[in-house]
Amino acid sequence: SRGKDVDESVRQVLAIAGVGGELVRITVPTMADAEALRDVVERVRAADCHVAIVADIHFSPDAALSAALCVDKVRINPGNYCGAQLANSDAEYQSALLEIGTRLQPLLSVCKERGVALRIGINHGSLSPRVTARYGAGPEGMVVSALEFIAICRAQQFHDVVVSLKASSPKIMVQANRLLCALMRRLDWSYPLHLGVTEAGNALDGRVKSAIGIGALLADGIGDTIRVSLTEVPAAEIPVGKALLAEINAWPCEPLVEGWNGKLPYNPFLASKLEVNTHILLTKRDHALLVVYIDAGAAKDLEGVFAEGGYTRDADGRWECGEGAVDAFLLQDSAGARNVPRELAGCVAVRDAKEADTVWRALSGEWTLREMSPSRVFSGVQEVLARPEELLLLRADRRGAHDWRMAISALREKGYGNGVVVGYSDAVRFDGDDYALRTAAAFGAVLVDNIAVGIAMPRGAGVGLAHRREVGLTILQGVELRRSKVEIVACPGCGRTLFDLQSTLERVKGAMASQRHLKIGVMGCIVNGPGEMADADYGYVGSGHGCVTLYRGREAVQKGVAEGVAIDALKSLIKSDGRWRE
Repeated sequence: SRGKDVDESVRQVLAIAGVGGELVRITVPTMADAEALRDVVERVRAADCHVAIVADIHFSPDAALSAALCVDKVRINPGNYCGAQLANSDAEYQSALLEIGTRLQPLLSVCKERGVALRIGINHGSLSPRVTARYGAGPEGMVVSALEFIAICRAQQFHDVVVSLKASSPKIMVQANRLLCALMRRLDWSYPLHLGVTEAGNALDGRVKSAIGIGALLADGIGDTIRVSLTEVPAAEIPVGKALLAEINAWPCEPLVEGWNGKLPYNPFLASKLEVNTHILLTKRDHALLVVYIDAGAAKDLEGVFAEGGYTRDADGRWECGEGAVDAFLLQDSAGARNVPRELAGCVAVRDAKEADTVWRALSGEWTLREMSPSRVFSGVQEVLARPEELLLLRADRRGAHDWRMAISALREKGYGNGVVVGYSDAVRFDGDDYALRTAAAFGAVLVDNIAVGIAMPRGAGVGLAHRREVGLTILQGVELRRSKVEIVACPGCGRTLFDLQSTLERVKGAMASQRHLKIGVMGCIVNGPGEMADADYGYVGSGHGCVTLYRGREAVQKGVAEGVAIDALKSLIKSDGRWRE
């Protein structure tokens, strides 16, 4: 809500605090909003609610100064706060930094006097042109922007600083935060980090993206506060965040495997896909692999298994692979193999009873998948290297991400060139309603680095094959390793939102469901929307009450479109560009 909507702001703050939220951010785009915050804070405190209140400033230093007189924290975005001028020379660049310092000084003075914290909130899509021209619009530009503002605060002896580096891509968000931590350590600086994947969307997509990005960082001890950004009612974010924290906190902290030298075969600040040897399973697909186990009971209904796995029958009754189909079924009951149709023999495997290890061989004989634990890999690297025709399925215990990372690093150092599928041992259960959050956090922490070629979705009580497949596909799409549905970038909404964002998002998703090759932005307003969806193919952005602006990439191509016809207009735009797929 906006600060000037006092009643709604108070209602939302109390609702968020009521479900366990500890910090609430209120949109403050204007002086009127800033001045109304005092009433909001007074009414919240009068209700015996002592949750921290943050003023989210957009462009106005005056609004920041006013808000700092009554809130607990002020959030500013360097990309918006201090101008959008370019710097064509080193002298102009330094002059711009001096000007920023001068403009920040009054705010820092008030914050210091009142004990108010400052969040330097960097968004990937709204970096200053001055920074992007020199350092690019990726993780490096984000980190430079943060370090510049931290340095200004330090020069003015202000240290109550929190930093956030957010992006709609979990990969970019993870890389940027890792890089910031590395550079701050080199500088001997220590400031808390606020984590979040912005524009994550709603429902399963929003939860999975957030769990990937936030979970990957928390798993390595990076991060102090979190926000799960959802295009839903604000209070819905808190239970998700608490469940995610509970999952990460449940991971055991154990010594690293003895014998690992700590070297990584990849750059943790810039993910580039590891080159792997050609393998039949990988050459059949142009994406990361999705593997599932089929219990003996389920194998009695293979018709249902294949249907839930994303396969359909053609006009002649033969099974064919759908866009979001499972790539490999590991059939626990070998007796059921006789009922597998010939056309699916290349995607169904049974266990080889002659092997001491758990080894899965495709019914077609085309491929083999060998299961090993990370600790077994360390003691038997040569054994793995001796089987270049096999893919390796690393089944970890509760330390998943760390054990996978160490084992893959050790293998790559010894020259192992095959791909690795990651999964969990049978001792680890992913039961309950938080299946998606837990698996996304676990797999995301290694998939963001592109060091695995697939995931084996674990079983869970009450978790059917269809849900395992949907979650697995959403995880792989969240780390940009497989596209199985339209990619939606959607802001969570704030006081600037100019339409019912939640219902609009559902309508756009429904209308674009078949366009899995496209990335569509759904943004509540034109302030940050165009920047935050900068890499989207098309955008649907609120530009006035009842009006929408449609974007092709970064270009606004249709303005003032009535909301009632905007989705049809977006479809027509895509079709006129020749990009609509029936």
